[in-house]
Amino acid sequence: MKKLCIFGLPLMVMLSGFSYDIFAKEKENPVQSKRLISDESMNIAGERMHVKLVRKTIDNKDYRVSEITSGEGTISFIYSLKDDKIDVTSKDLSAADLNKIQKNTDQMIEGLNLKQTKFSNVQSAAKKTTGSWLIGKWNKHKVTANGKFTAQTLIGILGATFGFPGAVFSGIANIAIQYGIKEGYYKVRQDVRILDANYMEYRVYTKLYKDKKYKKQVGKTQVSHRTVWAGV
Repeated sequence: MKKLCIFGLPLMVMLSGFSYDIFAKEKENPVQSKRLISDESMNIAGERMHVKLVRKTIDNKDYRVSEITSGEGTISFIYSLKDDKIDVTSKDLSAADLNKIQKNTDQMIEGLNLKQTKFSNVQSAAKKTTGSWLIGKWNKHKVTANGKFTAQTLIGILGATFGFPGAVFSGIANIAIQYGIKEGYYKVRQDVRILDANYMEYRVYTKLYKDKKYKKQVGKTQVSHRTVWAGV
């Protein structure tokens, strides 16, 4: 069980089979491969969802696939690390709903400032004293709600794009739905530290605002997790 804090209050999020890939932006060997990043179940705005994030290499191209399963069915967000594009697929949704989510996804990708986004990495953290945090930088992004698919869209897009587990953005989705935010602006920061030769820990902070000047904050979350690492 992991603890996710929203507005300073603890929201318990049940995670199953949880793992995290700190090397989510790095190159892998150009072969056909598939690797699980995270596998979680959670409640968002009263609805039970299952979120799976996978890293794939297909025909020498790297992808992250965020698969969201809810009462509406399963939606897959397939992010190309090379092209910074996401294709949305589903066998359960109507063509109209799928087209709406794809358009919303394309709009959100433009507001994520991917070229300017930088997160702390394990190589830099390893150069610091064991147990010391490498403090990351705040990155700013714009998100857009999508009606009944707001939670799936936010978690699917942000998870596939940045390689973070669904728990990181579930709080943002909850807040966006709770306040009926159609267009939101958020900051995200990742800190990393090496605990010993076998374990590392990361923490991710997010803050959600309802204005593009980042002055009117409506909520914040923090997620931390300890995981195995294989050294640098």
